[in-house]
Amino acid sequence: MFDAIEDIPTGKLVAELESRGYKVTNQLEDRSHLLKDHVVLFIMPENPILLEGFLCSAEDVGHAEEQAVDAYPGCEVVWVQEGTDWQDAQANYWAGYVTRGHR
Repeated sequence: MFDAIEDIPTGKLVAELESRGYKVTNQLEDRSHLLKDHVVLFIMPENPILLEGFLCSAEDVGHAEEQAVDAYPGCEVVWVQEGTDWQDAQANYWAGYVTRGHR
């Protein structure tokens, strides 16, 4: 018959899968419409007084934080907000930092 799945003609493979109840499509689900720009502020343990930033496209704040941690292993994420304005993110971080009782 066939030695490998790659040897099966596409039409026959699709027909066989559909006959077994599988839905077959030729496209991956496009999730790009769910992505929004985010600014992630973080510090690294070796230089905890330097506030660094990371820009990314993510589905939500958690996804943005995950991307920053993947890109900068060992970082401590201190602030995440939607958008691309690095200065606005810094201002919001410091305003929040002071309001939380830190000085």
